[in-house]
Amino acid sequence: MSHEVYLVRNGKQTLLPVGNLSWSSSLDTLGAQLDFDLAENRGGIFPYTETAPGDGIMLRHNQRTLFQGVIITETRNGRHNRSFHCLDPAFYLNQSKLTIKFKGERADDAIRKVLTSDQRQFPIGSIAAIKNPINKIYTGQALAEIIKDILAQAQGEYEEKYRMEMREGKLYIEERSKLKIAPMIKLADHVSPIPIMETLSDPSRTLSIEEMKNSVIVTAQEKVLATAKDDQSVKQYGLLQEYISIEKENKAEAEKKARYYLKEQSKVKDELSFTVVGHDDLCAGRLIDIVDDSTGAKGTFVILSASHTVSNGIHKTQLKTKLA
Repeated sequence: MSHEVYLVRNGKQTLLPVGNLSWSSSLDTLGAQLDFDLAENRGGIFPYTETAPGDGIMLRHNQRTLFQGVIITETRNGRHNRSFHCLDPAFYLNQSKLTIKFKGERADDAIRKVLTSDQRQFPIGSIAAIKNPINKIYTGQALAEIIKDILAQAQGEYEEKYRMEMREGKLYIEERSKLKIAPMIKLADHVSPIPIMETLSDPSRTLSIEEMKNSVIVTAQEKVLATAKDDQSVKQYGLLQEYISIEKENKAEAEKKARYYLKEQSKVKDELSFTVVGHDDLCAGRLIDIVDDSTGAKGTFVILSASHTVSNGIHKTQLKTKLA
């Protein structure tokens, strides 16, 4: 079955005759985006469908909803050509701002409070249990920025990484370690499925120490509370030191932050970009095992961005990944 795009208007779903279909997700942005053209014209072979910014859009394939959002931009080129740029509901988290104060609330409860503030009822799928207390005032900040900052505090303290994403119109915040995938694909009806990574092509690998830090000092009010250093890395690459400032003099918190930061930043950045046969499970934030003999890449990688295209019925996915 092909990928299908539906217009959702006044409670009615209308299948659209689309061309140049693409959608993507990235760790740099909270939401996913969908772009397509309409192959239709007034009085022509394809019926004309009235559309407007704010109308709902759904992308479906094999009875799954891959994207659910709204038309953000509609571009009309002459009488017969229209193109659309759509974003999922994370658009509202990025555009809406809030002033809010937290006094020791658990991080997961603080996030729920953000999502239900000012009489909002933002749809929630699930939020992982995150116990660390939040003590902070946010003034006129975007909801997405507030949630990201809350998660940043949690990740720094408990050495756990979370993935925040929209699925079928709902917000999910989950432990990244639970998002590992191993997609399989059938290239023809008469053959057995194979791992999607066996279709890998056009790989490009980058190794870099540009952002490396192998020594970290944590301070509070100009007082050093904790230090951590990777002596082997310093010997090999030279001293690359970072200072981190925290609000309160909490030595245990400072030591945790130092260890976590050093663990994350003392590694050589290892990134791999490539193309595979398209698969709907490939999206930003997922973990996937990769072995590529041509570049020497091997290990578990996190997907930084996934860009899907469907052209003439052929689905391809371009991935940018980083060694986890």
